[in-house]
Amino acid sequence: MKIKTLLTSFGILNIFQGLFMFFNGRQLSEGVFLGASEEALSVGEQMHMPLGASFIGLGFVLFICRNIELDSSKKLILSYAVFIGFTLLQALYNHLLGNHSAPPPIIIVNLILAAISLYAYKKGS
Repeated sequence: MKIKTLLTSFGILNIFQGLFMFFNGRQLSEGVFLGASEEALSVGEQMHMPLGASFIGLGFVLFICRNIELDSSKKLILSYAVFIGFTLLQALYNHLLGNHSAPPPIIIVNLILAAISLYAYKKGS
């Protein structure tokens, strides 16, 4: 498994995900909090904007670092797996508390990304 290919694809994926969050925060909030007030939707929209910007920044870091040496790129892919792991822990925490959590498809995609990242860290070239 080529780590350079993973860094490129994960970088592009995170940039698109960030752009989607940045520009569609209101729709994402409406989907999670059905019947929320206008103020609540505005807060949800404003909270998705910095989250989207963070994913865009992460995507650029992954994309730009695709040409670094193998040992450093393995550490970067491991760091990405840890990042995804913490986002999954947060989703689990919200689910266990009965709060609104990420939709199951998002959780499944993140589990797959974390598993691929960990596998690439161990076996990647």
